[in-house]
Amino acid sequence: MAMVKNKTVGRRVFNVINIILMCLFSVMFIYPYLLVIGSSFTSETSLLVNGYNLIPAEFSVYAYEFIFSSDLPFLQAYWNTIWVTAVSVVLTTSVCFLYAYALRHPKLKGKKFFNLYLVITMLFSGGLVPNYLIVTTFFRDSLWSIIIPGLIAAWYTFLIRNYLVTISNSLSEAAEIDGAGQFTILTRIFVPLSKPIIATICLFVAVSQWNSYTGPLLYLESEGNYTLQLVVNKMSDLMANLAANNTTGRIIPSESGEMAAVVVSTLPIICLYPFLQKYFITGITMGGVKE
Repeated sequence: MAMVKNKTVGRRVFNVINIILMCLFSVMFIYPYLLVIGSSFTSETSLLVNGYNLIPAEFSVYAYEFIFSSDLPFLQAYWNTIWVTAVSVVLTTSVCFLYAYALRHPKLKGKKFFNLYLVITMLFSGGLVPNYLIVTTFFRDSLWSIIIPGLIAAWYTFLIRNYLVTISNSLSEAAEIDGAGQFTILTRIFVPLSKPIIATICLFVAVSQWNSYTGPLLYLESEGNYTLQLVVNKMSDLMANLAANNTTGRIIPSESGEMAAVVVSTLPIICLYPFLQKYFITGITMGGVKE
């Protein structure tokens, strides 16, 4: 009884300490973003005088008006990023899932070769210059230049494959006895049972493409094809230059404008995560285990 009581007390102490630490970490992560939001709704003059605050000393939405009315195609970039993210999520998840399903199949001929082929892409790459030459040759100044190179990702594929092997072979064998083909087995059995890992990969791809900056910087030339992160970076430079060379007496929201651009560019992903969080944990824990 004493041992059981000690375990119970120890468990309670652990839970209390764990909750306190999680609360502290949550505050550490959430506070900077709330500070950015509060600063984005502060007038530029108040921000320079009073500094960054959670509650604006002088409420203003001028920073948001400025970034949406600037010469840079902010709204067009927003649409481009949404389109690229949505298409990438569908195509990348589909291609990785099909590859993983093939690797999971026990009767696949040359399985070791296809596994090794995928692993090699994780360890070695052709380099930036060959990649740039190939992409610009086929997809010069096109949004497809951001989507196509990332259609297959080794890490995503192995996560899906490790998840699929946890699904019992008896399900697919029973379907084969009933006359089902591989496509029917894939769509009727494995896809419905793989919602957690599919949601996890979708979240990974969405965050990666939404925050992508290097690809658009290298491959996109015309402003009509700019993505959100590229425009945010150029807007930061634009506001800094306007503030440095301001001869009109007009207030340039260089600081509050940057805060507003950060809020606008990150808010969709932050709003998306809570809906996928429950699948995310299941997909990572099961997909990350190798039997």
